[in-house]
Amino acid sequence: MQEELDLRRPVGTTLDLRAPQYVWVSVTATLRAGAGASRPVREDVRRRAMQALYGYLNPFTGGPDGKGWPFGRTLSISELYGLLRAVPGVEVAEDVQVVLTEPGQPETRETITGSLPLPPQALIVSDVHHVRVDH
Repeated sequence: MQEELDLRRPVGTTLDLRAPQYVWVSVTATLRAGAGASRPVREDVRRRAMQALYGYLNPFTGGPDGKGWPFGRTLSISELYGLLRAVPGVEVAEDVQVVLTEPGQPETRETITGSLPLPPQALIVSDVHHVRVDH
C-alpha cells in the first residue's frame, strides 16, 4: 500500500501510513421519560437511546456530522448528555458514565470524567452500552 501511495504523492511530501488506534468505550446512562410513561413507551425510549449511542460512537458513520468519528477528536461527556436529551421521549438524562474498555477483558475498565482526549491516530468505537429509563 505504501508503495502505491508513494507513486502518487507530490514530490517533497512524506506519507506516514499506519493503522488507527481504536479506543473502545461503553456508556451507562439513566434517563427519565415523561411522567406516567408506560413500560412499552419506556422501552421504545431505551431502544432509541441505544441507537443514538451506537450511531454516534461509530468510527465509520458516527461523530458530530455523521461522517465517521474524526481522528483524534475528544469525546466529551456533556455531548452525550445532549445526544440523549435529544432522543424523543427523554425528559431528563440523569446520569451518564463513560468507561474505557478492552473487548474480551472485562477486568480492564477505566471510568472517564469530563472528557476523553484522543491521540491523533485514534478513533472511538462502541463497546456494549447500557441504558435504563425510569419514569
